[in-house]
Amino acid sequence: MTSASARMAAIAFRCGSTLVDQDCLTDINTEHPAPGLHDLLVVVRAGLVNPVDTTIRAGLVAASDAVRSVGWNADGVVEAAGEAVTLFRAPDMIGQHRIPGELAAREGGR
Repeated sequence: MTSASARMAAIAFRCGSTLVDQDCLTDINTEHPAPGLHDLLVVVRAGLVNPVDTTIRAGLVAASDAVRSVGWNADGVVEAAGEAVTLFRAPDMIGQHRIPGELAAREGGR
């Protein structure tokens, strides 16, 4: 498993931005997460941006003003699993839905 202090790149947006804003989507560098007790850490192989992302980005639902990573749907490979996870283990292939922020990549990642 990768150290939680590792960095990763992500595609992000600032709430309230629109598609005409030059920086409506931007690249950021953020901490690489470690899976929590019930979480999976997934190496994303394919992802998409769906209407939930555009609704949040446009400020049509309550969200903080922070820069947020986009993506709610993805397919990938389990890299690590939390201690309480029983159905999945590395290197299982999975499809995921409603997982905010999966369009991110570890620096030097596969």
